[in-house]
Amino acid sequence: MPGASLTTVQTSVLPGIGLGPAIAENVVNLQSVSAGLIAHAGGGQALGIPLTGKQNLVATVATAGDSALLPAAVVGLELIVTNNGVASLNVFPATGGTINGAAANSAFALPSGQQARFTVTAANTWIAVISSANVSPAKDALTALAGGGQAGATVLILGINRFTIVATSGDSCILPVSTTGMRVTVINSSANTLNVFAAASETINAIAALSPFALTTLKVGDFICPVAGKWFTDPLVP
Repeated sequence: MPGASLTTVQTSVLPGIGLGPAIAENVVNLQSVSAGLIAHAGGGQALGIPLTGKQNLVATVATAGDSALLPAAVVGLELIVTNNGVASLNVFPATGGTINGAAANSAFALPSGQQARFTVTAANTWIAVISSANVSPAKDALTALAGGGQAGATVLILGINRFTIVATSGDSCILPVSTTGMRVTVINSSANTLNVFAAASETINAIAALSPFALTTLKVGDFICPVAGKWFTDPLVP
């Protein structure tokens, strides 16, 4: 069956917790990898592809908003979802659940090429944090967009991104669309200053939208998103 887990489902959700007579359809195997998953076309909570593995690799997200469904929230449960599709994936909690304090039954948007860790901290309560981008955590020998600017800038889709070619000061790259908890590291190993832009109208360090962060030569910048749409850097000054 498309999207089925590659391994056998265990007989308990967490050590010492039996499933009992009412076995939930969406049960997590703490040792499994569910690969080749196909997000539900058209999205929505009810028919989202069940995430039943400790590691869940969603291979196909044809259209933004296609969906996946987390299991029932048992305190202490943790799983990882990787979006290898071409569009943003909507990850829903089970009925009545919340993610990152949003309204009950609201989706968490996981951008293409990103990976998030989902942890249950209380009954029906998930916390989602972008833990790294894609299954390849780093990209080396990147080239910045010649001439700079936001449009067409080299896209940062991985957790760690190292630039070796910034031919002219102001050549540019662009952060992914932000999600709360996301962290992206940019390394400028070139001889020139690299301009790092936020996507669309998002901001960096509360400076006006479309204003780049100038990452000077041989410096490392960590870009952290505490609230969607807002990036902050560590250090604040390159």
